Amino acid sequence: MNRIRTLSCFLAALLAAASPSAAAPRPHAPEHDWTGSYALRMRVTSITSLPLLGSQRSVTTSLVLATVRRGPRGWMQAHRVCDVRIEGEMKMTLPPAFAASLAPVEFAAEFPDGQAGGVYAGDLGAESIGFDPAATGGAVPRQASQPGVLDSDRDGQPGATVVGHFPLFGSVRIYFAERIHLALRGRQTRPERIEGAVEVRELVQRTLGASNRFFRRSLDIRPDPAGSTFVMVPLPHAATCDDVRRGEATIFR
Repeated sequence: MNRIRTLSCFLAALLAAASPSAAAPRPHAPEHDWTGSYALRMRVTSITSLPLLGSQRSVTTSLVLATVRRGPRGWMQAHRVCDVRIEGEMKMTLPPAFAASLAPVEFAAEFPDGQAGGVYAGDLGAESIGFDPAATGGAVPRQASQPGVLDSDRDGQPGATVVGHFPLFGSVRIYFAERIHLALRGRQTRPERIEGAVEVRELVQRTLGASNRFFRRSLDIRPDPAGSTFVMVPLPHAATCDDVRRGEATIFR
């Protein structure tokens, strides 16, 4: 009888040890460390309706030097814009002073756990170009004479300047104010590489003036979500904007 009882107790202990509820909890995998410098390329596709020229598709490419750090409540990502260019059916040129005039931003971001397919997300917030939202109550100005209009790229003209190259008209300097709100959402596609979509949550642009009277009107601009993407890859810690600009062809391969 004692032998049977001993055997029963041994089996019960063995089953209890094998039970998932009794097993020791597995330690959590260490969080992937995303701290460091990154190159980010954002491509935002839009369709602009132009007088006489109809709808024109263009892609605005921004090259960004990003820095990721661990904050008290999670990951923080800082952006410094290195270059902005416009390509597409209509030829538009942004002077180097445009990118230099854009203020650095920092925002909370969600990073993957280091495994392929992990989710990344970040909201860059609203950015005001060519005007001071505190002086306009947040509204994008419609006229160069309104309070709050800035010469953000310091070329002596209101707002920011873009140079358009149009058939029949030649080169036209257009002065504008803009509010744009972008958000990023993507996935880790391979080690240290994140790719995904750029969401344009808001885009309001007003023409403040132009070197040709025919273009002194605000244009209808519609974002194209299907053509708006981003990719982010790591850089050496001491990387600069010059490294991002010069290495674009190889960095993002």
